[in-house]
Amino acid sequence: MRRWIHCLPLLAMFVSPVALAQDEDPLFGEEDDEDIFGESEESDDTEDDDVFDEEDDEDLFGEGEESETSGESGESGQEDVFSEDEDIDFEDEEEAKDLLEGEESAEERLQQEGVDSAEIYRAQVAEVKGSAPDEEIMAWEAYLEDYPNSLFRDTIQARIDTLVGAQFNAIDGLEEQRVDAASEEIRFVSPVLMGNLNPRTRFHANIEFGIPGYFGTNVDFEYAFKRNISLHGGLAGRFNGLGVEIGPRWAFVKSTRHQLVATLIGDVRVNLDPLYFAFRPQLGVAKIWGPVQLHAYVGTEVEARQFSTPAVLGGLSISGRVADSVGLFAETQLYFRGLGSDNDAGYYSFNNVVIGLRFFFGDKKGNNDPFEMALAGGMPYQMQYLGAYQANVMGQFDYYFNDK
Repeated sequence: MRRWIHCLPLLAMFVSPVALAQDEDPLFGEEDDEDIFGESEESDDTEDDDVFDEEDDEDLFGEGEESETSGESGESGQEDVFSEDEDIDFEDEEEAKDLLEGEESAEERLQQEGVDSAEIYRAQVAEVKGSAPDEEIMAWEAYLEDYPNSLFRDTIQARIDTLVGAQFNAIDGLEEQRVDAASEEIRFVSPVLMGNLNPRTRFHANIEFGIPGYFGTNVDFEYAFKRNISLHGGLAGRFNGLGVEIGPRWAFVKSTRHQLVATLIGDVRVNLDPLYFAFRPQLGVAKIWGPVQLHAYVGTEVEARQFSTPAVLGGLSISGRVADSVGLFAETQLYFRGLGSDNDAGYYSFNNVVIGLRFFFGDKKGNNDPFEMALAGGMPYQMQYLGAYQANVMGQFDYYFNDK
């Protein structure tokens, strides 16, 4: 310890000049420190700033100029591209116009020379497609007038010849159809209270029972010489007795197309008990509307006996099919006759109505029905001085020969 105590004065003398030197020496002053470090930093910063400023300036001006230049060049490039495209389009349009004008002028020259082209021909083919034969023929003839030197003239002429031949074949076919239609039979039914209005070859039988004690029958055969002319004959039981009737039927109108007949009947009757002659002229009309048929007739009966006056005859029948082989019908019959020449004598009448069913045997479609059978029942709705019956039932059978 004593050694270190004796050394303290020497240490103090040594340290104090150094401390004083530090305080007074500008190298170690704050300002110097600031200068040394500050100036160096500032100089570095300024140098860096200058460097950066120059680079920035270069970047700003150099790159900016370049960017502006490139932008200008880009814009000008785009403008150039667009201008080039526009120029190209413009040139293409001009070329297209020139080509079109060339084609049009070529087509005009061809038309002037009477020569067509494939496009013109195809357009004409598309135009006449689906036309009627006569219209297509006229269209092709007009086409050849416009293009007499057509490249497809042989083909067109062959087409015209084919169409003309088809027309002739169609006409022949239509004539055959007309012949077939003219010979085709109209399938009218036979009414039960009136005569047959459609001339056909057939056998007919009818039987009738009336209350209280009436009996009537009709057996008849009809032969058709032609489609519209026939002759019939047979037994016919009527209110005034049993007789024989014979006479012609002439359908002066018989139209398959309109399903219509209009017939004149000229029956002559020989009454058996009492014996006398009578003439029964009648006019009848029948018409078919689909499944429905209508028959109507008017006529007279003139008897060749003393004190007899002409009778007025009339009838109406309507019938229709309700199934392939079954039909319904309703009929009425009118009969008026004066009692004598005396005006006060009056007249007698017997008017009745029947309804019934009709059955067809043959083709299920109704195209061929050689057999018909009818069953009916009825009663008089007005009568005077002539009471044949109060009610009746009846049946009828018809067979048609050569039904095709």
